Amino acid sequence: RGDAEPYISLAQSLRQAGCHVDLFLQKDLMHLSTSLLTRMESHNGDVGAVNIHELPFTQMDFYKYVGSPSHGTEPKYDSNPRIRFIGVVTDVIGELVLPCFPMVLKQCTNVVGDDHDTTTSETLIPKVIVTSSLARPLAMSVAEKINTQHQSLPPIKVCLIHLQPHVPTDRFPPFSHGADACV
Repeated sequence: RGDAEPYISLAQSLRQAGCHVDLFLQKDLMHLSTSLLTRMESHNGDVGAVNIHELPFTQMDFYKYVGSPSHGTEPKYDSNPRIRFIGVVTDVIGELVLPCFPMVLKQCTNVVGDDHDTTTSETLIPKVIVTSSLARPLAMSVAEKINTQHQSLPPIKVCLIHLQPHVPTDRFPPFSHGADACV
């Protein structure tokens, strides 16, 4: 929920600025999008510029990898919990996020208009993909694929938004036991 709500707020602001937004949420967080649509309908009734898509995993799927990561668990790393955390992140990206590539790519190259009449349909190609750190490899892969397929268009930019620092600080200490040093 903590990662989804800032992106829902960003989607609302982008929509109010006149942007077309495709928002991808985990299936157990889809209920949060209801408030986004309700807030937008109260502004002008037009919610056509926001499409919300369900990702095929839940928060509990993340915890499966926290409980038993397949990387960074060797005894030589027992003294450094950050190595185990990197193992969890590796598993989540590889097993949950990257398999969404075909679905996200399809949505990012969605054809709008009459599917049977090529004179009235157009392909909406994003100008920017905004992503979190976990979805960054997915966003980069989608942008690269679209840029390769549509070389006549300006390249898609990928904007990474950090919701928390990736290097521990005194204000955002590391979430691991036994780690006593902060930057």
